[in-house]
Amino acid sequence: IPLEKLKAIAIAAQGVVTVENGEVTSAPNIEGLERYPLRERIKEHLSIPVWVENDVNLAAVGEFWKEQEKCKDIMYISLGTAIGGAIIMNGNLFRGKNYCAGEIGWFIPGKDYLFKNFGKFGCLETLATGPALVRKAKEMIRQAPFQYYPLALDDEITPKKIFDAYKKGNRLAKKIVNDWIEDLGIAVSNVCSLLNPELIILEGGLTRSGGFFLDELKKIVRWGTQVAPQIKISNLQEKAPLYGGLKFCIDNYMKGLFLTGE
Repeated sequence: IPLEKLKAIAIAAQGVVTVENGEVTSAPNIEGLERYPLRERIKEHLSIPVWVENDVNLAAVGEFWKEQEKCKDIMYISLGTAIGGAIIMNGNLFRGKNYCAGEIGWFIPGKDYLFKNFGKFGCLETLATGPALVRKAKEMIRQAPFQYYPLALDDEITPKKIFDAYKKGNRLAKKIVNDWIEDLGIAVSNVCSLLNPELIILEGGLTRSGGFFLDELKKIVRWGTQVAPQIKISNLQEKAPLYGGLKFCIDNYMKGLFLTGE
């Protein structure tokens, strides 16, 4: 796009973002982005409005917009190399006091995990991300290599390979995936009890092997909640933040912030 045609920029950033000044206050997955004034750095080179928002928040806004705003209460959950969440409440994005509302990666699955050291990551995030599934597979293979063929012969285990093996009935994969579904189901059930959303949207690398896990996940959520919401895989997937960014720019234009760049 020629710069003269560029009217505004909305940036989808990983981590916790202070939207008023566009600073990334916390980003455990990206080294060097802690307390980084991203908006300020971009505006040093461009004289157009720039806004920075958490990537999962923008994805949720994009999904809400593309859903034609039919559902007013949505929980959007990203499952990939990290776990993120965003809350649409009564048609509005809810960020919380310190802009980290919806961060379900920090959920504690049970008392066995209290006061354990998870570094910069949340407890659930260390159990239910793609890298966590791979770590678990490698650890189980290390302890009993002869029990877990053919995955034990694979030097480059990936979440997709684990999911494919699960579908074929591999014992190692079934143990890993069933534990993952249970951890996720508990987290989603707790979200439902707290927020009572109408719709839960799942997105991210771990959802792109198909929705094979949805039936089991829904079973847990039905059991663990008073009223289970609709649960579905995102239609937009990685394009969701793009739609959210566009909506963000349009909304700010309508609020009269477009010309000021604030």
